[in-house]
Amino acid sequence: MTLKQFEIPTDEKTKMDVYNGCSCGWTFWLANLKAYLEHGILLNEKEFDLTEIPQAGHVFVNM
Repeated sequence: MTLKQFEIPTDEKTKMDVYNGCSCGWTFWLANLKAYLEHGILLNEKEFDLTEIPQAGHVFVNM
């Protein structure tokens, strides 16, 4: 399987934001998928609403 992202701006700030956000995000969500498939558990936060915390989408990845 291959994941591809398209039409990402190439300015330095965006490249750094994408690198930080995607590396943390994909690492967590792939670990979450593995935990779910192997053990039937979800690692992401389900009890608290984190939508008002800007970093919850990529820095904390709802952990």
